[in-house]
Amino acid sequence: YHIRSLEKAGLIELIGTEGRTGGTAKIYGVNYQAVSFKIKEKGQEIDDIGLDNAELLKPFVENGKLNCKIIIGDTYSHGKYDAPSTEGPYIIDIILFLGKFLKKIEFPSYKLDTTVNETDLKGNLIIFGNHKTNIIVDRINEKLPIYFDPKTENMISKKTKETYKDPRIGGIVKCLNPFNENKELLLFCGIGMSGVQSAAIAFTKHMDEILEGFKANKCSARVVKGFDADGDNVIDSVKFLE
Repeated sequence: YHIRSLEKAGLIELIGTEGRTGGTAKIYGVNYQAVSFKIKEKGQEIDDIGLDNAELLKPFVENGKLNCKIIIGDTYSHGKYDAPSTEGPYIIDIILFLGKFLKKIEFPSYKLDTTVNETDLKGNLIIFGNHKTNIIVDRINEKLPIYFDPKTENMISKKTKETYKDPRIGGIVKCLNPFNENKELLLFCGIGMSGVQSAAIAFTKHMDEILEGFKANKCSARVVKGFDADGDNVIDSVKFLE
């Protein structure tokens, strides 16, 4: 009965016969190397990560693998501004978002701006911070479509000539890597740490709008301003300024 049921279900098939003590034995086999089955019907639906999202993350994430170096600012006072990085808590949401696209993780995935070397800078880069908190941002500041004025600490857009002063304003830049134009750079920056938080919210919650702004050319920037919509003293929504 069980053999007939397996054959009927297509799990086994007759592959031959053999004479045995006055009778004929049927020999069954399989034409596959593995089989799986569900023990229970219950499960959890996983959200579709979206092909557009994956497209935006190229070449930083490809084939389920991180294809870049992540550079974050050192938390100790450093650089010519003697400033510590304070963006750490707001980077986590972006890292978790990136993790959805990864099948394999190789350690270490990041470097501090104080330990990065010139070879590291020749690859694809994801960078967090501003000219004061990340010395790599300071090195490329003048080459970015949105940059920081060292005298006023304001953020300035080369495209619109707009000057931004609010610490809740953040920027997302995707452009060619100034250290190697065969590679690309993705920068999350802000006037203050709240600006990086605003950029993180925009990137993780409004990917479609981010993607639309980046389709125009190979060096683009989005500027956003964060708001505390529910009044709990935490930035939870953003408005796109450009």
